[in-house]
Amino acid sequence: MLAENNYFYPGWGQNHTFLAVCAVEDIQRWPFPIRRRMDNLKSGREFRQKCLDYLSNSLVETDHETVIFSSESLSFLSTTECQTLYDLLTPFFSKIVVVCYVRHPLSYANSHAQQAIKGGMRTLRELNEAAIIFHHSIYEKSYYKVFGKDSIIAREFENNALLNGDIIDDFCSVVGIPSSVSTCISRVRVNESLSMEGALISDAISEIAPRYIDGKWNNERSMNLSGILTEISGGRFSTSAITHYHIADKIEKEAEYIRAKFGLSLTPPKPEKVQSNPMWGPNTLRDIGLLFNKMGNRIEKLKFDNSILSIRLLLSDNKPNIALAQLEQVFDKIPLSPEYFLLKASIYEKMGSEDKEIAALRSGIEKFPDSKKIRNSL
Repeated sequence: MLAENNYFYPGWGQNHTFLAVCAVEDIQRWPFPIRRRMDNLKSGREFRQKCLDYLSNSLVETDHETVIFSSESLSFLSTTECQTLYDLLTPFFSKIVVVCYVRHPLSYANSHAQQAIKGGMRTLRELNEAAIIFHHSIYEKSYYKVFGKDSIIAREFENNALLNGDIIDDFCSVVGIPSSVSTCISRVRVNESLSMEGALISDAISEIAPRYIDGKWNNERSMNLSGILTEISGGRFSTSAITHYHIADKIEKEAEYIRAKFGLSLTPPKPEKVQSNPMWGPNTLRDIGLLFNKMGNRIEKLKFDNSILSIRLLLSDNKPNIALAQLEQVFDKIPLSPEYFLLKASIYEKMGSEDKEIAALRSGIEKFPDSKKIRNSL
């Protein structure tokens, strides 16, 4: 529908993280889901070059008048990275507009805390002791300086400030996409909010199975928890009223800066005192957390086994190209394993590409030197 109305939305995923990779040379500053898949500096450079080639080729080939990129990863570029992004895009466009959606700083602090708890990155106690405040003034040296303030359109990210209370309708109106198109775009809800009860359970799980141990993913922790936890109803999540009190001055100073810079009203959300149900003691939360983590691991195992079976069926039906695409999709969000390299080799064998088959097995040995299955296959 966008293409029919002369808008081009590049097809490399819903979130154009690849554009941030193009702008950021330092692999350690890449979004974690991409960074964790890079085995070494060489593979990182190769992936970035792939992103750069895709960006250039897609912009050269499109004949649409307007191109839309969308990625939260672009929010954190440094001055140098922002300049790199600008230099990459300006050869292709006569005009660049940066549309950003801004929360009230207190709303952002609560949202950040919820994400950190849901992902098992920090505990509720840690967040209550030190809430994170996002300082938009960092853009003075990046987007404002590089793209120019006149190129930036800021919108308030609150339902009552959005057109029809809907961010898609609002964004479409900002960039000129007809309402007849925006109303036809299906809404897919992801990254749903946690209730306070869901946050307490997630917090308990992190005590039992932390996300990382010594900087590496903890394989005992389910990767499927977020979807389960968001289904738990309850009170609205918020860090403690005491936390809000201690950061009130900093919050208001940041809110005033945004209001002055963009003319947004930024109505502060109402602080809520956090109280867990007294019937839910630490032992109850621990037991619920253990059960949920076990359920999540079981679901992931079933999904993985089903996907691998599907790939093998595609191979038996002589559809190696589809099997390869599905293999990459399966391992897009999970760590690579010996199974990945063995299946990849089998797919290339089916394609009749012996060189790629051997290369896949050698890559597997490099990654998993103790895997007898890969060594025997080679």
